[in-house]
Amino acid sequence: MCYNNDVLENFVLKRFITSLRQPKQLVQYLNDSRGVVFLYMMVLSLIVFLPSLLIYQLQGVITNNQYSVLYEDVENEMFLKDNVLENGIFILNDPVDFTHEVFRVSNQTILSYHIQITLLENGMSMHFSNQEIAFLSYDDAITVDFNDSSIQNVSLFTRYLENFIETSPMISFIYIFSIFLSNIFDYLLVTLFLTLLMSFSLYKSQMPFKQKFKIGLYLSSIYLIFNMITFLFNIQFLQFFSLLITYFYYVSFYKPLKRGTKRGQV
Repeated sequence: MCYNNDVLENFVLKRFITSLRQPKQLVQYLNDSRGVVFLYMMVLSLIVFLPSLLIYQLQGVITNNQYSVLYEDVENEMFLKDNVLENGIFILNDPVDFTHEVFRVSNQTILSYHIQITLLENGMSMHFSNQEIAFLSYDDAITVDFNDSSIQNVSLFTRYLENFIETSPMISFIYIFSIFLSNIFDYLLVTLFLTLLMSFSLYKSQMPFKQKFKIGLYLSSIYLIFNMITFLFNIQFLQFFSLLITYFYYVSFYKPLKRGTKRGQV
């Protein structure tokens, strides 16, 4: 199905503006087709995803803020353990297993939905969906004693791990695509959760669940916008605030229906 600019404006922009400014008026879109709702979901998800793509182009997979978190993860999970990297050999006496964003770093090959970075004796192997996409042999010139948690030691291995991630040929596409899918999954999960919550609340409606879920995708638009702001400005407390605001948008929509407001027609 092909949509021109006028259709995009009618089916996406109008619903987006209504969802943010007048959630009560979304009642007029109760009979939207699945195709219209799917188009709205995908276009909105893509728009919210664009800042992530821009930041990736400017800073790479590991941004400055993410590097600080990666440094802390490496320090907390890998150091003060009886392990050593020396002469191109990683001697692992203590297990390593932690996650950072979409990556999971471990000394064992573990079936996971994360991008797996396995610390082997002679190098680091990167797997996605059980397929190896990159491998790096350890540099003979690098020595890291993981019993020593000095800034120099932690920084040395963190940069080494960061460079492996940044220079892996397939990682860019997989990383970007996984973030996009993650945003959609989060969007659907929040919509499902709040739709079910309203179904058992004081403002529950008799309308079919599929209509509630379709309207929920419109009502959850504010959640995606707040998440985009959270990502751009790294304001973590907004994640909880965004869920709270979205809940009040749902209440704003369902409250008039509880009072007997007539459903609109499309």
